[in-house]
Amino acid sequence: MIQVEPISAVRAVTRVGRTRSDGTFRVADGAMPSLVGVTGTAEPEAMSLVSLQEAAARPPCERDRVARGRCDGLLAALRRLQRASLGGVDAPDALDTLRALAAEPPDAADPGLRAILATAVTRARVELARDDRC
Repeated sequence: MIQVEPISAVRAVTRVGRTRSDGTFRVADGAMPSLVGVTGTAEPEAMSLVSLQEAAARPPCERDRVARGRCDGLLAALRRLQRASLGGVDAPDALDTLRALAAEPPDAADPGLRAILATAVTRARVELARDDRC
């Protein structure tokens, strides 16, 4: 059987490197930088995490409404691109719309809508890849 020995009293190290035998932590005066006037924003990764949490907190009907709107936008841009292609003209606005809408597709609560949205996003990405090759 393995025997575990208790840890003796822990000694804290202060900011300036001195140890305190009473185990308390104290920052010496002037050791901490001043935070007066410091402003900033959250990191992009943290902001993305917050937006994901907010999206997950939405009710399913709201998530489906957003997903339907995004899917409708993708399909409309694909139709504009098809008409322009059949007419022999370029449609840079349709490609820009596809690029924006396919970048971050929303998560639908309804599995059928999720599958339709995934198909539309895949088709948009195919068209964008075709445009990049030309």
